[in-house]
Amino acid sequence: MKIAFVADPLDGLDPSIDTTVGLMHAAQNRGAEVWVTQARLLEAAHGRARGHARRVRVAPSQPRGDHRWTVARRWFTAGEPQRVWLDEMAAIFMRTEPPLDQAYLTATLILDLVDPGRTALVNDPGGLDAPRGRQRDLQLLERPGHSQVRRAGQVRPAAIAGSRRAVIHDLIGLGPAHRRARRPGLLPALAAAASARFPPR
Repeated sequence: MKIAFVADPLDGLDPSIDTTVGLMHAAQNRGAEVWVTQARLLEAAHGRARGHARRVRVAPSQPRGDHRWTVARRWFTAGEPQRVWLDEMAAIFMRTEPPLDQAYLTATLILDLVDPGRTALVNDPGGLDAPRGRQRDLQLLERPGHSQVRRAGQVRPAAIAGSRRAVIHDLIGLGPAHRRARRPGLLPALAAAASARFPPR
C-alpha cells in the first residue's frame, strides 16, 4: 500500500509536534509506503494527476509525556525524486498550509483528476476553488494527445519539442498578456522551439 502526502517542505516541519509527521509514522507503522510531494510539484498529464515525489522513511519516535514526541535529529530519510501517478496511491493526504496562491489552487484542480472511488483524498481542498470555472480546461486532458498542466515557470521549450502543435494556456491568473508582462522571454522561446522543430510547410 502506498500513501502520498502533499506537504510543506519536510525540513521546515517540527517533527516533535507536527500532525503531518505523526500521520506519516502511523502509515509507516501499518506497513504502508510513505511518499511525499509538494503542491508546486503536482502536474496533470494524459488526464491523470501525478507528482514529483520521494519515498520517505521516518525514524522511530517516542512520546515525551506531554503533547510532544522525542525524535531523532535526522528524523527522516528520502529517496530520489520520482514521477508517480497519484491515482496509484491508496490515499492522498493534502497537508499543505494555505496561502491560497497560484500553486495551491492549481494543486486543487489537479487533485480533482483523482478518482475518489479508487484513491481516498483526505483534507479534500476541492471546496476552496468551487465553483470550478476552469475545470473544463483540465478535462481537455482526457482527449487524445500529449497534454500537461504545470505551474507558472515550469514550462520549458523542451516540454513541447516533441509536439507538432502546442497550445499554452493559463488556468489561473489574468491571461497570456499578464504572463508575457511577467516573463517576457518565455512565450517567444516556446514559439521558437516549436518553429525550429516543425518549420512551416
